[in-house]
Amino acid sequence: MTSADTASTLVVIERADALTGSGWMDPRQAAYYTSFRVATIRRVCRLGDLQHVRIGHRNGPIRTRAEWLDAWIMRGVQEPVVH
Repeated sequence: MTSADTASTLVVIERADALTGSGWMDPRQAAYYTSFRVATIRRVCRLGDLQHVRIGHRNGPIRTRAEWLDAWIMRGVQEPVVH
């Protein structure tokens, strides 16, 4: 097994853990899951575009779920234009 294979394996395991772990993702995990930047995840949470919860208090850590991320992405999908 080469170091490239090991790195690929780690990425797969990390993504699988994000998907099958507790179900809750922090902004870093959400960014990885969606391929968006962490700043984008934080911004859409702040604007109320992405369903999320804050733990403990108003400015507590952000947590979201894969199904909420999927729904947010699908709201932005546009139908293809047919000419």
